[in-house]
Formats: sequence, structure tokens, C-alpha cells
Amino acid sequence: MRNYEYKLISISELYVNPENYRYINDANDEIDAIICMFNVMTGTPTKEMLNLSKDIVEDGLNPFEMPIVCFDEDLKKYVVYEGNRRVTCIKLMTQYKGNDRILEKVPFVSEIYKLECNINEIQCVVYYNTDDAKHFLYKIHQDVNGGIGRKQWDYQAKMKADAAIGNKSRAYSIVEFLKENPKTDKSLVKAMDTNRWI
Repeated sequence: MRNYEYKLISISELYVNPENYRYINDANDEIDAIICMFNVMTGTPTKEMLNLSKDIVEDGLNPFEMPIVCFDEDLKKYVVYEGNRRVTCIKLMTQYKGNDRILEKVPFVSEIYKLECNINEIQCVVYYNTDDAKHFLYKIHQDVNGGIGRKQWDYQAKMKADAAIGNKSRAYSIVEFLKENPKTDKSLVKAMDTNRWI
């Protein structure tokens, strides 16, 4: 069993990981790590970071996804292993709001600087050694990972979840209509109930 504890940690005590696996090359320090977060090779990082920042302001942090951190004796701070994107967004809205070095490299960050965030501390999972933190980081980010990781929803599950919160797609509406319509061929309904109908 790997040892850990839950701890409420100040934003300024958290350190965005310069050795984040998302980066092509390791960063030199926390500021460089924040800049690198906007230059990852997948997705649209600037748009995604702005959307995440807005979501944090609007809804707060997801209570089911606490950052995983480990205390670094040299830095005298908690290095973030899981949750670097969330911590980066909060730091840009609080601790580093208006930072010229970041703004020079990522002009888009001015949009995040405009947001008001009142989060000063975050509940974190603190591991006592980095190997344990990395172990769980690996489990989280390797998709289903033989059943022990986080299994992403397929397209059908996403559409069902969207419909549940009032964002019903045209395709989902058609499927719903076919399933509820008494004139729909029974073999089609049976097939839809036993297979992924997409």
C-alpha cells in the first residue's frame, strides 16, 4: 500500500511540474512550465486552458479530481504530478495574474488574466515519494490500462449523458423515437438493445 494523505495546500505552495510528460522538453522552472502548458502538441491548448479557467471560476474544482502532489525538499514546495492544467489556470488568475514574462510568450493568456478567481488553496493528495505519485499518474493517463485506469465514454455514452443534461443531439433523438415508436420493427429494437446503436 502506498502512503498518502489529504492536505489543503496554498496555491503559492504548489509548483507546476517542469517535467510534465505533456511537454516536448522539460521546462526550466515553474514559469516556463506554465508557458509550456500552452504549447502542448495535442488539441487546442490556448482555447482549452481558457475554457478550463472559465469553468473553474463558474463551477469551482471537481471534488472527484484532486491534484496529486509530492513535497520537494529543494524547492520547499509541493510539485504537482496530476492536476497541472487546473493549478496553472488558478495560478494565472491569482498568483501570476498580469505576469509579463508569461504574457510575452503567450499573449493569449491576457484573456485568463481578466477572470476573477478566489481560490487560495486546494485539497490535494500528498504522496511521500515521487515514485508513488508517478505510479498513480501512470494509472490515470493510460486510458483503460487493462481495467485499472479511467475508461473513457464511447460516443453513445457521451450522447446519453448530453441528453440527460438537456443537450440532446439529433442522432439521439432519432434513436429515442425509434425505440419508443410502436411501429418500429421489433428486430431493430432488439438489435439496438443488444449492440451499441451508433
